[in-house]
Amino acid sequence: MQRQKNYFALLTLAISSALATCAHSQSVTAGQWQLSSVMQGAPSGEHKSSQSRCIDDAAFAMGIEQAILNANAADTSSGKPTLKCTVSALRRDGDQSSWQTSCEGPRGAMPGTGNAVIQTGRVEIKQSFDLKTPFGAMKLSQVINAERIGACK
Repeated sequence: MQRQKNYFALLTLAISSALATCAHSQSVTAGQWQLSSVMQGAPSGEHKSSQSRCIDDAAFAMGIEQAILNANAADTSSGKPTLKCTVSALRRDGDQSSWQTSCEGPRGAMPGTGNAVIQTGRVEIKQSFDLKTPFGAMKLSQVINAERIGACK
């Protein structure tokens, strides 16, 4: 009897997870996305960027959060080094998610955490990092607002 209860609990969890993933994938679709990003706490001051990127189904297959972070890191127009982050330990609850992140930037590796709110055609990502410097640790934060603006150009 206990074994059946455990099996039922596992099955319920798997179905719930699949439905949550399906709901997220339906609310965020491939297309042209406008990305606005603000990085605060860096020694060089606040850094803002805005760009339009085509994000395809293959990118979203890696996960909504990772796809938006990768598209944001692809900023080649500014000529400035970008922040390349990898999402791990992703947890989803309804329209929100949270994760651990490991980022490579102009000053080296930075561990951190992130969270997102995912809505139809819109994603807001917030990340915070600990940057170790010779002068001590610094707290950095990043906010990315992404909005689907149409089909890819």
